[in-house]
Amino acid sequence: MKRFNNRKKITKEKIEEYNFKEVALTKMAKRQLFITLLSILGVTVISLGSAYAVFTSVSKSADYNVIKVGTLNIDFGDESNTIDLSGQYPMSDEEGMKLTPYTFKITNTGTLAADYEIFIEDDTDMIGQDNCANNQLNKDYIRYKLDTGTPANLSSIADSNYKIATGSLEAGGSVTYTLYVWIREGVGNDVLNKHYHGKIVVNGVNTQGEPVADTLLRGVGENGAINTTDPDQTFITGTDPNNYIWYSGKLWRAVSIDTSDNSVKLVTQWNISAIHYNADGNTAFDGSYMEEWLNDTSVDGFLGNLRDYENFIKTDSVWNATLTTSTSKPESTTMVTDAVGLLNIYEYTMSYSGTTYSNGYLNNGLYWWSITPYSASSVWSVYYYGLTSYDNLSIAYGVRPSINLKSSVRIVDGDGTIDNPYRLNGDNDTNLSGTLLSSRYSGEY
Repeated sequence: MKRFNNRKKITKEKIEEYNFKEVALTKMAKRQLFITLLSILGVTVISLGSAYAVFTSVSKSADYNVIKVGTLNIDFGDESNTIDLSGQYPMSDEEGMKLTPYTFKITNTGTLAADYEIFIEDDTDMIGQDNCANNQLNKDYIRYKLDTGTPANLSSIADSNYKIATGSLEAGGSVTYTLYVWIREGVGNDVLNKHYHGKIVVNGVNTQGEPVADTLLRGVGENGAINTTDPDQTFITGTDPNNYIWYSGKLWRAVSIDTSDNSVKLVTQWNISAIHYNADGNTAFDGSYMEEWLNDTSVDGFLGNLRDYENFIKTDSVWNATLTTSTSKPESTTMVTDAVGLLNIYEYTMSYSGTTYSNGYLNNGLYWWSITPYSASSVWSVYYYGLTSYDNLSIAYGVRPSINLKSSVRIVDGDGTIDNPYRLNGDNDTNLSGTLLSSRYSGEY
């Protein structure tokens, strides 16, 4: 599962001046061994972000040792539980388990049960900062023990990507882990002046609900159908299928399912804004006013107003923006990679397959842009009664943003109707009472 870059590095410190026992090292006893401290990284139950704290001398534990990310609360304890490994030397298991351990508490603050996995991973960011990729301590020299488990070399769990534990927490539940880490006894001089940058990763495993694609493919109600005539996209068609989805304070319609990865293409039910597509004479989506606004991550842009978008949508979605004078499936000559795009004109026409454009479910009674250029001066659009046409770029038609939900996103509530749209696991905005308006997303007022 992917990790995201919302990390808050607090500090890093090399552990210096190791005094090796004479039985392990003789002439080299006064030389130094540099090993950085382990840090702990918390990742949400549905990978809603990440942050970590470095276990060293931390003077503001209230700021740095308790990290809340999504529905997981990772508590690293107060100052008395912070760990400083300075002066440690190669030692036996018995001695290693007498060290002050890393202690951290995981609490599920969400309303659903959460499964998780715990890994020990290399901290590639810190390795890069120290420029020590070629000077790493052999993991066979590092011992660890988690809670009541048996001490083992870190290298022994390489085949499992260094996974050290799994668990499950009910809503409101918590668990505390105790981890010991030390340098094993009997190491030779080859460990001198080596570095180790590591972190403990708490990785949420999303098991609640059913994947969005699976739910849709089981049926979309009597007023909709599943169209499989296109080998690349399975389309939802009809007059009013049960394909309403609520996400980030907005109502969406599921349009199609990518047959290659089961991601689900959504488009907003209503126009979100009205802007010029681009400057006159340039109908390319890439670099357009439209693309810029849709993918702007600031509070002024559309993407910046989607909740935890990196966990819900494919940020590397590929959009077909090929110029065509036909509404049939376009060639793939102009492909643009973005998190947010627009429907192409072919996708719109497929939505009313089996009915008429005026009765199709994507006809919302408004004017809006597609992503598809018709010529060097005009772009395909949809009129208020559902007819497709093309217009020059100076017109400020409506914008219906489109995104692709990751295949891992699951439905936990709803039946897909307009009165009870599908709800997504992790999109926790059902109860807004008592929250400030400034903390809400567009559409949640």
